Amino acid sequence: MPATQIIELKKAIVEIHDGGIVHITYKEGLTLDMDLQRELKMIYANSGYDSLKKFIVSAQDFVNVDNKFWNCCKKSERFAKGRLVAILAPTLATRILARNYLVIYKPQNNYRIFNTFTEATLWLKGNVA
Repeated sequence: MPATQIIELKKAIVEIHDGGIVHITYKEGLTLDMDLQRELKMIYANSGYDSLKKFIVSAQDFVNVDNKFWNCCKKSERFAKGRLVAILAPTLATRILARNYLVIYKPQNNYRIFNTFTEATLWLKGNVA
């Protein structure tokens, strides 16, 4: 599925696809932090995509996550009811990171882990956000 819009940031690539699906790829060697979180929210709001509900999240190698970022994700989830999040985790390291989030924060929204982009897209298309 080709992206209709691609926005490249210093720390991430945001692809907006048909059907309101957003694919965020965190770049290699970065730390997910509150600055990146704010930057992403500004992109959604400025692009008219602030009501997006379907996300695919992937990360390149050696990505760290700041504790404040985890906590913000948990707190902001209550304001984003109905969001669907597909995590691409083709490697052991990304699966550990994704499962860590599931176990510690127990997200209320639908959150699934997939090996491929195609599997994630099919799941998102089959669900209504």
